[in-house]
Amino acid sequence: MADRLSGFEPGEDIANVAIPRPAFVMDGPSPTWVEIDKDLRASISFDNFYEWIRFQIESSQDNILVPPQSASYSAEFKNGQESDAAVLVAITSIQGKPSFLLTRRTIEMKNHSGQVSFCGGRREPGENPIETALREAAEEVGLPSKLTKVHGTLTPISTISRNATIVPVLASLDELPQLTPNKYEVARIFTASISELWTGTTYHSETWRRENEAGEEINVHFFDIEGETIWGATARIIVSLLESLAKVL
Repeated sequence: MADRLSGFEPGEDIANVAIPRPAFVMDGPSPTWVEIDKDLRASISFDNFYEWIRFQIESSQDNILVPPQSASYSAEFKNGQESDAAVLVAITSIQGKPSFLLTRRTIEMKNHSGQVSFCGGRREPGENPIETALREAAEEVGLPSKLTKVHGTLTPISTISRNATIVPVLASLDELPQLTPNKYEVARIFTASISELWTGTTYHSETWRRENEAGEEINVHFFDIEGETIWGATARIIVSLLESLAKVL
């Protein structure tokens, strides 16, 4: 698949980007998916992913996906703030395995420089989350929106550092087209399979005590894969989806 993903090699142009850990850090809890047989997790297929989508559409419990045909679907950003953003959680089949399409931001970016993320960004006036996510993917990696099958929106999340709301837009690609990174925004394009993300020692979590008056403790997720560390909002979105997927295996 390397011939379809243009960009730099793992670790290049990363400039030793540090994770801003607070003074108090301890090991976090184990993920819920460890209760599932490891071989079963490793064997997850693209068909399993579509089974999960059908479950989300048909079930009234434990839903994190809101499809456009649902009565509860909203085509608008709920907060209506300039800081509202959307990301495209694009899943494609790599050798039959469902895999996330990810990027690493350039170190020149003002926000979250050098971090792994989904394609996405702030909304433009008049856009809904799906329009924002598709536009950003086209701008960042040249992904044609006509090749993207949108399944709906996932549960919105708030970022810890900037107090912004992010709407994840779930989509699938039958095959990965030739992609080229916007050199001002994207240092690398790569994929990470679900089977790799939730098996072995790829994942760990940490409990951070925030340095504020309340001393709030938060659980922070990490995935080490493809020479990259996925954390922050991107890891939170992935964990939410993996925990939901685990319920249909």
